[in-house]
Amino acid sequence: MTGRSLSRATYVALPWILPVAIVLWWDLTVRVGWIPPAILPLPEEVLSAAVRLIETGELQENLIASTGRAATGFLIGGGTALLLALLCGLFPIWGNVLNPSLQTLRSVP
Repeated sequence: MTGRSLSRATYVALPWILPVAIVLWWDLTVRVGWIPPAILPLPEEVLSAAVRLIETGELQENLIASTGRAATGFLIGGGTALLLALLCGLFPIWGNVLNPSLQTLRSVP
């Protein structure tokens, strides 16, 4: 910039440029047939489906179920990691036995 500060309207509008461009590109690619609607529906179809899911309560129900599954997985994984870390830290022989396998697993996302 040349030292001028941005106007408030420009400052508010700037973060919206990329998301709006992505949605417009998405809409264009489906409408001209570059991407079949069966693969990627039009943005308004996605929005109407989201509204329907919210109105019926199905979205909230599924979000609660997914959050529960994620929390359960986190607790199982965290609990297992804590137990293995305690085992390796308190008993050096277990550290020697388990460390190579645990180091291999660490690189797995």
